[in-house]
Amino acid sequence: MTEDHSKSHDKKRLKVNVDEHRTLLDPSQSKRLSEMAGRFGKGSRSNPDSCGKSSRSETKDETAIQLAIARELIDRRITELMSRLPEGKKNTLFRLRYGTVDGIKSMVISEAFRRLAIDGKGVKLRMLADMNYYGPTERAPFGN
Repeated sequence: MTEDHSKSHDKKRLKVNVDEHRTLLDPSQSKRLSEMAGRFGKGSRSNPDSCGKSSRSETKDETAIQLAIARELIDRRITELMSRLPEGKKNTLFRLRYGTVDGIKSMVISEAFRRLAIDGKGVKLRMLADMNYYGPTERAPFGN
């Protein structure tokens, strides 16, 4: 009985061919292409080759959120550590133990987390790999 049911189920399936055409330029890099994508609906297109890749605007928003969380954690930890130090020697003792506040903020986020012993479980450190407290770090272009 189950074999008959599975055979009839197979007959009901329809085969569908989907042809997708890729553009040579990423739509987020072109104003015209992004306008066209906006007109035709951004969520209606599904590309199986880009599985795991999100649009640049979503990635930028998520990165900004993660950076804000990381900034808040760094600020809280610096304030917490400074409050434990004696009143007249806060800056000197903090600088000797951890480095200057500006130095910590100019470090890559993951290094600042290590230096201040911050638990980074709530932050996606891989997403912030090339960023410091102030945002993306300056890197030399390839070939120079």
